Amino acid sequence: MPVYKLPNIPGFLLFRVFFNARFYYPVFALMFLQFGLTLSQFSLSNLIWAVAIVSLEVPSGALADVVGRKKLVVLAAFLMILEMVVLLVATPEPGPLLLALFCLNRFLSGAGEAMASGADEALAYDTLREHGLEDRWGEVLEWLNRLSSLAFFIAMLVGAAVFDPELLNRVLGWFNAHPNLTAADTLKLPLWLTLGNAVISLLAALSLKPLQAESGASKRGQRPWKKAMEVGKSLLTRKNVLVVILAVVLFDQTARASLTMSSNTLAAYGIEPGWFGVISAGFALLGFFVAGPARKIAEGQSQQFVFWLLVSLSLLGLTGQAGSRGLGGLFFLGLLSVVMNLVQFFSSFFLNKLSESEERATLLSFKGLMSNVGFGVVSLYYALVSGLMATEQSKDYLRSLYSLPLYFAVGVFLFLIVYRIGGEDRREGNEESQ
Repeated sequence: MPVYKLPNIPGFLLFRVFFNARFYYPVFALMFLQFGLTLSQFSLSNLIWAVAIVSLEVPSGALADVVGRKKLVVLAAFLMILEMVVLLVATPEPGPLLLALFCLNRFLSGAGEAMASGADEALAYDTLREHGLEDRWGEVLEWLNRLSSLAFFIAMLVGAAVFDPELLNRVLGWFNAHPNLTAADTLKLPLWLTLGNAVISLLAALSLKPLQAESGASKRGQRPWKKAMEVGKSLLTRKNVLVVILAVVLFDQTARASLTMSSNTLAAYGIEPGWFGVISAGFALLGFFVAGPARKIAEGQSQQFVFWLLVSLSLLGLTGQAGSRGLGGLFFLGLLSVVMNLVQFFSSFFLNKLSESEERATLLSFKGLMSNVGFGVVSLYYALVSGLMATEQSKDYLRSLYSLPLYFAVGVFLFLIVYRIGGEDRREGNEESQ
């Protein structure tokens, strides 16, 4: 049976792909500033997003396990629509109303991502499990990574293109159309396109079928916070699951921090800003080619092999980006993008196999929460490092990036200590499962 005929999988793939492919991403900061926000207001709005997603991540996962996953997925898509509508009704005039609308937008965005986190994936995996098809999960992840990478590649290129009035005027001129578009005319075009994606996400969410086991889920009377606390406590005693989540945090932290700062790194390599969007889109497309090998590794190799593979790739990428000059640095940034893709694939593959159905969404939400907290920690670490070092010159900035492989190496050392401490628990767990 092909992937697109597996129960609930087409809806899951459509939802995840269109929910995450947002046309405003390549012009995110610039668009907010052109609306009339100041840099401090932009930072405030993003702080609200971070608070929303961190505070709601685990409760929403527990809520999905209690009342049903489909309801949370539908709610996430609906919040995405509201998120876009709020910006589309905003007028680019600085003032308290504009700030309030953008803060509301960021809250809705964080809440929507929190609602979707874990719920869609748990629904898809448990649907396969109900039909005895959970061994096809690696195949589903392969398709998800390929489609997501392709969609993100298109969104990055198209989003940047429709935001640029000069480029649009040139393209329309080829068809003998001369609308003389201005920046004000194209300001909201990425938002309109993303609204279209939000509508498709909602339709995909509505097409999902609830699990048979969820028919009485909302009648259990269990509170989401209680559910979250129960799963959190059990996580501390299940070292095989905890180790996977900690590994996700370890590899995600420094790779994500590096890619977040990639525009600064590209500038330090002497690359013109006009190429940044194209390069970022190219990095996104790497996931299309990584998906197949990732599936073969996940299905055919041990977790230890996966761990040391990611350690090697991460150290090479982190050290290489700091030591490179010129176009050669693109290889190492691309390597870190590959690490991000592999981490997402492997974490989903192994965590779903290790978790029970009634806790799956909550457990996946814990992974998301800890990843975001880890990213905050490494961001604070680099902020302190860069504050102590001169980073105005390109060579000084690149030298400061050596702090990331150092941070990562310490993280690997601490992880191995935790792994050693938990070794006996894992051996006992393996003996019980045999």
